[in-house]
Amino acid sequence: FLNTDEKVLGSILLNDSKASIRSNALRGNCIRANATEYIFWEPAKVKAVMVTCGGLCPGLNSIIKGVTNCLWHDYNVRKIYGATGGYNGLSAPDKYQMLELNPEVVREIHMKGGSILKAGRGGFDAPKICKSLQQLGINLLFVIGGDGTQFAGHLLYEEARRQRLPISIVGVPKSIDNDVL
Repeated sequence: FLNTDEKVLGSILLNDSKASIRSNALRGNCIRANATEYIFWEPAKVKAVMVTCGGLCPGLNSIIKGVTNCLWHDYNVRKIYGATGGYNGLSAPDKYQMLELNPEVVREIHMKGGSILKAGRGGFDAPKICKSLQQLGINLLFVIGGDGTQFAGHLLYEEARRQRLPISIVGVPKSIDNDVL
């Protein structure tokens, strides 16, 4: 397990073209992400969902496989799903299929291109998504995508916090544009 005091120091960008619009929250350093020994949620009570948003890029299925296997094998989480169609699948879950994920389902997906969740653009409506997450009993959401997806994920976090929803929203960066910070 990761030492919870580990941090990634400094900025890796020189002459950052987006510096004026970036949050100061991560200035200086940020906590290194990985599996930790001490967790917030009781694994038996976790209902996790992954969503892939934006354009396709190499490695999406590898992320889905890795997160699924980590939740299943390291934390004993058994309710793992994938929302199809990007944020559309979370805004209107009745119109998009929710895939049940487990080690058998994801065993060979890293050998396939694209995303088994069919990444999508658009459909972001934070209050509507929060309502869907609450109705579905989801308490752990993995948002997989690039700069725009992560920005929207932060807005979703802010809305969930405003509504005092018991949910963890985890951003997993992936980008073919190399623009995630």
